[in-house]
Amino acid sequence: GFLHGCNDSQPSDELLLPLHPALWRVGYLWMQNRDRLVDLGIPTILSLSDNWGNRVTQDAHTWENYVKKMTSNAGDRHYTWDLRNEPNSPQFWKGTQTQFLESAIQAARTLRAQLGPDTILSGPSISCYDRDYLAKFLDYFKTNNVRLDVLSWHELRSEERRVGKECRSR
Repeated sequence: GFLHGCNDSQPSDELLLPLHPALWRVGYLWMQNRDRLVDLGIPTILSLSDNWGNRVTQDAHTWENYVKKMTSNAGDRHYTWDLRNEPNSPQFWKGTQTQFLESAIQAARTLRAQLGPDTILSGPSISCYDRDYLAKFLDYFKTNNVRLDVLSWHELRSEERRVGKECRSR
């Protein structure tokens, strides 16, 4: 799979298609490349939070409207919806873990209400494997009776970052 790095014309189809990409994760440039990836038949994960940023809102209505706008812009394209990028990293999330969990449940419910019960949800996309964080995330979804389809975390950090503050629990 690929992580970002695609717009409506680059890399060229001649370079891209021989690689037979099986998955592409998009974020900031998703509006530029959404039709291209669909036309090429590449399954796509859309990071819901990339255009939202690291802000935390206490106003659930504002977050819900943002999620609805994203679904409207997606049209009938079928994405796997990643609920947030690295909510355990202060670079991407300024709130508490509880605030993240509440916003993830709200996004999940809004996505399924807008797009249907078969909408595929992914998360928490934390910055590295953290057993305790993942367990709390899954327990919260189970307690709130919300189905998660894809459990995700990143392994892109250096060894120094892996043992850092956000990833102590291995």
